[in-house]
Amino acid sequence: MTNSAGDGIIERPENTPQSFHAAGAINVNFEARAEAPSAGSHSQQELQQGLTSEYQYPPLAAESDHIRILDLFPGEEDAPIRARLDTCSLSDRPSYEAISYAWGSKTDNAVVIICEGGVDYNIEIPKSLHMALKRLRHHSEHRSMWADAICMNQADNEEKNHQVRLMRKIYQKATVVDIWLGDDDNIPCRGKSLLEVINQISQRQQALPPPEDRETWTALRRFYDRPWFTRVWCLQEAILALSAKIMLGEHSTSWKHVGLTARMVYDAPMWLRLRSDSDASRGVYHTVIMYWLSHRIKVQQYTPFLEILRCTRKFLASDFRDKIYGILGIPTTDSDPDAGDPFLEPNYTKTLPEVYIKCASVIVQKTQSLRLLSDVQHENLATWTADVLERIEAGDTLVTVPSWVPRWHRFFATVIDLIEEDPYCFKASASMSLDPGLKTEVKGRELVTHGARITIVKSVSRIFDISSTSRQAALETANTIWVEAFDYLEASTTGPTEALYALSTLLTAGRGWRGYIIQDREQHFADLLAFMYDPAMLSDGENEVSLDQAQEKSTRESRSDGTRLGHSNLLMDSLFRPRTDLTLQLAGNPGRGDHFNEAIYNACYRRRLVVTEDGHVGLGPQVTEPGDVVCILKGANVPLLLRPEAGGIKFKLVGEAYIEGMMFGEIQIPEVEQIVLSGKPFVSLDEVRLRKEQLESERHQSG
Repeated sequence: MTNSAGDGIIERPENTPQSFHAAGAINVNFEARAEAPSAGSHSQQELQQGLTSEYQYPPLAAESDHIRILDLFPGEEDAPIRARLDTCSLSDRPSYEAISYAWGSKTDNAVVIICEGGVDYNIEIPKSLHMALKRLRHHSEHRSMWADAICMNQADNEEKNHQVRLMRKIYQKATVVDIWLGDDDNIPCRGKSLLEVINQISQRQQALPPPEDRETWTALRRFYDRPWFTRVWCLQEAILALSAKIMLGEHSTSWKHVGLTARMVYDAPMWLRLRSDSDASRGVYHTVIMYWLSHRIKVQQYTPFLEILRCTRKFLASDFRDKIYGILGIPTTDSDPDAGDPFLEPNYTKTLPEVYIKCASVIVQKTQSLRLLSDVQHENLATWTADVLERIEAGDTLVTVPSWVPRWHRFFATVIDLIEEDPYCFKASASMSLDPGLKTEVKGRELVTHGARITIVKSVSRIFDISSTSRQAALETANTIWVEAFDYLEASTTGPTEALYALSTLLTAGRGWRGYIIQDREQHFADLLAFMYDPAMLSDGENEVSLDQAQEKSTRESRSDGTRLGHSNLLMDSLFRPRTDLTLQLAGNPGRGDHFNEAIYNACYRRRLVVTEDGHVGLGPQVTEPGDVVCILKGANVPLLLRPEAGGIKFKLVGEAYIEGMMFGEIQIPEVEQIVLSGKPFVSLDEVRLRKEQLESERHQSG
C-alpha cells in the first residue's frame, strides 16, 4: 500500500490535486514523464492492443490468511513483464520475496501481462514497480514475489481491509524485503559507488566526509532525497522485515547499513548546513525513525501507538486514511497485531473525518490520556488565499472534524509535548489531585474531561513564520520575544541573570535542539550567546568586553555579512550589560549557535508569543487570540488553550502551549471542574465562505 501520489502535508487542503516531488517538498509540482521504450521493446500502447482485457481478480476467501503470490516469469531486460498470480495460505509458509517501493504519480503507469488459462490479461501498475520487477527478474528462472499493486485488488475496499490486517505477516514471512529506490544517479563519491561509501561509514571503516567534500555530501543528500524515504507504508514494510536490502539501480546493500549511516549523518553539523539546499534532511530523519522503531521491535521495547502516529506525522500518504492504517501492523504497548488485536480495525468504507474521529476516540478510551490534544494544529484562515479557500468543501476535515481531534495530514509546528517514556518530560498537571472515579470520556463528538482554568490570554504577538535556515529571521524573532516579554520575565525572576536564563528557555520552549528538555542551562545559554554573537566577543582573555565594543563589533560584522542584527536592541543590551557572574563564566564555555538556531525554529515556527492576565509569558498556536483560556487538564502534560463557545459552557480546543512557570506542576490546583470540548470544528464552513467573500470584496476594491 505504498501509494505515493501527493504530499498532503503543510498548507494543502485534501482536495487539492495531488502531485509528488522526489524530495517530498511542500507545494512543489512534479510532472511525471513516461520513459520512451528502448530499442527492441514493446511500447505500453502496443502491449495493451495485443491483450484481451484487464485482469479480473478472483475473490480471496473471506476472513482467511490467503494472499496472492506473483510468479514472475524469466525474461530478457527489454521483454514485457509476464507473470501469473497464484493464491496460497500464509499458514502454508510459502517462499516469496516482498517488494517495498514508492508508487509515484497515479497517472504514471506501466503494464504487466498476467497469464491465466492460456489467455493474456493486463494489469496497470506504477512505473516504479515495473522498473523494480525488470531489475529483479531472472533471465532463466521463475521468481516468487509479493507486491501490493499487483497482489491486492486495489478496487475492492473489503479486500483491502482484510489484506491490510495481514500486512504485518506478509512482510514478516517474506524471505527478504527488496526495497527499490530507483535507478542509480551515477553520482561518483571519489571513485566509489554511493552504496560502498554508505557501507564503509556504517561499519566505521570510513569517517563521515569533511565539510569540504561537497561531492560525497551531495551524493548522500540526493540518496536520502528519494521518495521511498518519505512514505508511511514504506516505514512499516522496512521495520517489519526479518531481512531487507536496499536496491539502487544495479547495486544493493543491507537496509541496516543505510539506517546506521543516516543516524550518523543526522548528528553531523554539516547536515544542518545542507538543509538550505534540500529537503533531504526529512529523508534522513525518516530513516532514523525507521531504524529506531526497527531496533525497538527486535528487542521488544514497544512504543505507544500515539507516539508512532506522532513521529511518523511527516511521512506521506496519498490516501490520508493510511496515515493511520499504514502503521497498524507495528506492535505497540497498547496493541498486539500478532494476537489479532490491532489498535483499530482498518475500514476503507469510512470517510477521512470518520477515521480521524474513531482513532482519537480509541486513543482516549485506551489510554485515559489527553496527550493527543498536543497534536491538534489549526489553520489560520487569515493567511489563506482565495484559490485555496475555493477548494474547501463541505466534507473536508477542516470543517467537519471536532476541534479536539488531530488531523494527521495537517501540521505546521513541532509538538511541544514530549515522548511519554522520556524520564524528563513536562508535567503541567503534576499538582492536580483527582478522584480516580473521574473518567475522561468521548460522548458522541464531544470530549468530556476534568481540569482547571488557570488564566486568560491578554495579548499575542505576530505569528513567527521563520525559516529553519534563516539565522536573521531567528534573531529577529528572539529580539521580538525579548522586547515583548522583558517586563514579565524580569518581574518573575530574581535578577537579570535569571531573566536571561528564562529567556533562553522561553525562546526554545524549554527544549534543546534535539527536542529534549534542557538539563544543562549553562550550556543552553552558551548556545544562545553563540547564536547571537561570536563567543570570543565576550572576553579578551582577562576582562569582559564592554557593551560598546561588543555592539561596535556586531554592527561591523552585520555590515560585512548581513547575518546579524545591524541595530541596537534590547536583547543585545541585556546580553552585554556588565554581569561578571554570568558572562565571564560562560566566556570559556563555547556554545553551538547552530544548535540554538535549530531549537528556536522548532519552538517558534508558526507560533505566537502569549502574555496572560496574571503575567505569565509563553508560546501559543498561530490561531491564539486574546480571551483564550489557559487550562491544565487531567492527563495532559502541557497547558492547553481553550476558546469558550457562546454561553461559556463548552469550549473549542485552540492547541497546546508552553507557559513559563507552568510546565512542571508549579501551579497549585486545589479544585477541578468538568471541561467539555464540543463536537464542533474549529472553523465552520460559514467562516470559510465569509473569508472568501471578504477576499473577493478586497479584490474588487483594489481593482
